[in-house]
Amino acid sequence: MADYHTLIKDFLALCVQAQSSDLHISAGHPPVLRITSRLVPLIKERELTRQDTQGLAFALMTEGQKERFLREKEIDFSYAFEKNIR
Repeated sequence: MADYHTLIKDFLALCVQAQSSDLHISAGHPPVLRITSRLVPLIKERELTRQDTQGLAFALMTEGQKERFLREKEIDFSYAFEKNIR
């Protein structure tokens, strides 16, 4: 995967379309949507790598948030997508 900005926006658009409450990204697993308490994989045949998960998360963060995450090894933030969708 290379263009993480486009990919994360595609994943988020799928979340909206599926009326998902959450998008889970974790190395070693495919991206997963939470739909009415069920976990539904987005890409069944491909697991995300460590590089993929970092690229997807960093595509949502500001430079300051990236620096804080790298320094503290954790971060809590929200992301606004499209019209008032968090």
